[in-house]
Amino acid sequence: MAGIRVGWAGGKRKLFVPAHLGDEERKTGEHIKPHSNLTIETERLEVLTRND
Repeated sequence: MAGIRVGWAGGKRKLFVPAHLGDEERKTGEHIKPHSNLTIETERLEVLTRND
């Protein structure tokens, strides 16, 4: 997901996943119904390089 790869420590992102790109037909758990759009909020706590 490009929205997660780009950013900085302490940076926040809100990602929107339309139903047709998610698990459109499946019910996931008791809270996510089929055909649901998803909004995912993330915060990058730390940025590591390959040398870390």
